[in-house]
Amino acid sequence: MNNYYFIVGGSAAWAEIVRILQEKKIPFTWMKSDTEGAVSVPYEKIDEVIAAGFVPVVIGAECGRSDVKVLKKYRHHVNASPLEIVSVWEHVPLATRWQELVLAHDEDCFNEFDYSTEIMRELCRRGFSRDEIDKVRALDREIRGITGAEEAAADECLQKHFTQSKGLLVVANLPHSRYRAVLDRVFWLQPMQNVLVLTTAGEFLYAGFADIAMGLQRNFRIQYLHYCWAEGHYADMAEQVRIIRYLVKASKIKKTDGII
Repeated sequence: MNNYYFIVGGSAAWAEIVRILQEKKIPFTWMKSDTEGAVSVPYEKIDEVIAAGFVPVVIGAECGRSDVKVLKKYRHHVNASPLEIVSVWEHVPLATRWQELVLAHDEDCFNEFDYSTEIMRELCRRGFSRDEIDKVRALDREIRGITGAEEAAADECLQKHFTQSKGLLVVANLPHSRYRAVLDRVFWLQPMQNVLVLTTAGEFLYAGFADIAMGLQRNFRIQYLHYCWAEGHYADMAEQVRIIRYLVKASKIKKTDGII
């Protein structure tokens, strides 16, 4: 029996899976996540696929049915990406430099903290060029819903509203909160992440050192905290200045000039 794929969410690896399925004329449905980042495959759709004589395969989400194959994400215990598994099932060798890059990116995504750019450091260590890394990261951001206008706004902020002090990078006046568009770009300015991004809507993100992120939680209005990043709000320019001063002081003892 032939497979029918339900692809949930998005990444560069998922995009390459879709390209393979299109090339081989294998049926699939690509289901993008909602604003909360969650989506599920309706059971009635699975029933329709089975009734049509296909084996349903869900990629990128859980499924509680025993008659469905599930490839949720990179499987570290068997060292296999869903992209690799699909290539074996559908007899499509992964032989190009681009596919090697996408596989490496998918593998490193498994251990990546939200908002971390450690994945880019690892791709550098593996010998991929800046152009290659920028290309796969740009595709990944596009698949995850970051628009061309949001990318352009990130570029403009780096040109007009960027400062650096004591190893702290500050990007201000971002008109959206798609922070990835900024973080991936500033990696090339300072690979050891220690970044503050401030939006025009009174939001901010700090990404870098865990102890500094914890300190922000104790002193400012933090909404989300996860190990090496903190996301919160500021009330006015005075509070924005206090946040920057706090981070500059905390960054003085940090080593941020580490090599890739």
